[in-house]
Amino acid sequence: MQMTGDDKTSIQTASSHTASITSVTPIQVLMQKMDGIASILNNMRSTDKVLLYGEMMLLDPETKEDIHKAMLVLLTDRLLIGNITPSGKYSLESTFSLGNLAVVNVKDRESGPAKADQLLKLLVFPEQRYYRCDSARVKKMWLDELERAKRDILHEGILVRQSTIRGKRISVQERVKRAEDTPSTANSLPETDEGEVNQEELAWLQELPAELDDCIAHRSPARASCDRCTYELWNEYLRHLSGSICDSTVYAYTATFVLTQVLPLCETTLYHDDEENDVLTRLLTENYPKLVPYAKDSEDEAVEEEEEVAHI
Repeated sequence: MQMTGDDKTSIQTASSHTASITSVTPIQVLMQKMDGIASILNNMRSTDKVLLYGEMMLLDPETKEDIHKAMLVLLTDRLLIGNITPSGKYSLESTFSLGNLAVVNVKDRESGPAKADQLLKLLVFPEQRYYRCDSARVKKMWLDELERAKRDILHEGILVRQSTIRGKRISVQERVKRAEDTPSTANSLPETDEGEVNQEELAWLQELPAELDDCIAHRSPARASCDRCTYELWNEYLRHLSGSICDSTVYAYTATFVLTQVLPLCETTLYHDDEENDVLTRLLTENYPKLVPYAKDSEDEAVEEEEEVAHI
């Protein structure tokens, strides 16, 4: 991406500091520019990076007039914001987890006297902030990097959940296999023991909707803290964020998670005596109607989509 001189002075990426081995690192630059940031940068995990940082102008949310300069620093899992001080340095004012943050591409109708092609709106429940970038190119870079970082976090969370659920699935299959290998022992179990096993499996399945809620909550932080209902979270996301975040990304990840993880486990544990396709249709239409179009015509297609998402 080609940038003007003003663009280069207002924004920096990690790669812009790697041209020379002797050049200063982004962490060193940020420690010189912002007070209160050292402890965060010094305690980052080995996998964490400074993805992007730059100066912006904080605007009044009502009038869209300038308030003061600010510096935003995008890390792998969080966004740091510092405000300008009389000395000319910045002071760390707040830090936000990317899972609780939404970035909105401001439209003309809400830009007021400011230029819409330079404005970003950050949603952090219960507040919203407007920042003006130096150019439309800088704004696009921030939108792209924030979306990519949030997508990476979401993808990592899905992989962790898939691994956990697969482990639980194996444990259930092992219990079934042991019962088949030792029929006399299985038949001698009292009814109370069998009931305990069923209750354990039911409790585990009841946690699965919460897993899905967590997945969607990454895109709807405002409702996640007060509403665990999957359907309401989904509609809240569509109503407030569909204009700024790619719908297909969230639909694809969520649909894959439901179709390849949640529903098969429900079928195996609760509905093993029913026709498989009928159970899938029933669970989709009753609990996840918005995902019905994503139901696959064959098991092979579902597996292919799961593998595709795993490599994103």
